Amino acid sequence: MSTSDKRRCELYHTLNRLLVTAQQEHLSDAEWGVIDNRGYPRHFAENDPDALNEALSFVRDARMTREDRSTRPRARHGPEYIDLAQRNETSQRSCHDKVLSDVFAVHALQVDEQQRFGIAAFRRKVLKGRLVPRADAGQWVREQAKRERRPTVMRTTTSTGKMLHVESLAYALDDDEYAHHVPVRVGGDLDQLRLVSQKLVEYYGWMPAQASFFVLTGATPWTASLRGRVQTQTSLRARERITLTIHPMCTPQEVARFYAQTRRNHYGRLRRLSPKHCALAAFYAEQPEEVTASQLLRAWNATCEKHKFTADWKYNTGDADLLHRDAKTALFRLVDFGNTQRGILPAGIRVIKVRRQARSSWQSRGSKSRKS
Repeated sequence: MSTSDKRRCELYHTLNRLLVTAQQEHLSDAEWGVIDNRGYPRHFAENDPDALNEALSFVRDARMTREDRSTRPRARHGPEYIDLAQRNETSQRSCHDKVLSDVFAVHALQVDEQQRFGIAAFRRKVLKGRLVPRADAGQWVREQAKRERRPTVMRTTTSTGKMLHVESLAYALDDDEYAHHVPVRVGGDLDQLRLVSQKLVEYYGWMPAQASFFVLTGATPWTASLRGRVQTQTSLRARERITLTIHPMCTPQEVARFYAQTRRNHYGRLRRLSPKHCALAAFYAEQPEEVTASQLLRAWNATCEKHKFTADWKYNTGDADLLHRDAKTALFRLVDFGNTQRGILPAGIRVIKVRRQARSSWQSRGSKSRKS
């Protein structure tokens, strides 16, 4: 197996591991096929640092439903898991979102010429004034892609050198909840659909697949009051952020519940470090690669005295192993959310080696005499 093939396999397994960690399903063959067509495996094999995050972002965007499943409450133990107040909030928000979705769809057609979206022009020129039936939208896009043949490949220059780039159109199917992508030829009909959809996305905040589906079929895109997105980082997970898109009509209680649900779905149970464990993590990160147990213990106790930490933060003489375990766990919880089983250490974070001190001759003799 060549180095490039090994890197492709590594990308595939890494994506699957990250998706499982986030409590999502594995990559499907269709998703991997689109990832392959968009060139992410090749970029990953060329050590492009953004290839993994871009591929993961594509998967998560593709799995966002047109009706936004994240707005629906998840009942862990049946309907009784959701209290009455939350049910009422969800019902009111869904009603508000539906009406707002309908208004946006009508508004887009009314201001099409003023805002230069190009909806009417595209339908008149490409669709000949007829909307595509919802069930045939995917087939229409695929047949159009075949007629346009090869997509346009553009060369772009990044910090890692010159790379190839292909524009793609996000489109939806009526019988599933995923977004699909197809590479396009610049100047072609699909590229025009992509540009019209892009303007609608920027104006209304729709998902790209929603916008193209609306232009083709007239189906109303769902406008969710609350959306959550996790910005994934594989090199240093402490850099990850949860981004919420919140409509001003949402109440603080709705936002709090939605954030708690999004956080739990992606990370499970998380606890913030105590002040002591924060200090232990900072102390552990500054240590040399190899120290003795007594040196580590003395250094920590000296740090406690220097910064005037409370006396119970210090460790006794025989607790060097306990100190090493606590400090290592604190550092992993800080930078990697405690996930020490991934097998991948963040760059620049190391596990220090604690050497055992050799016993003196009189200690060895004393231990033997006690055993006898």
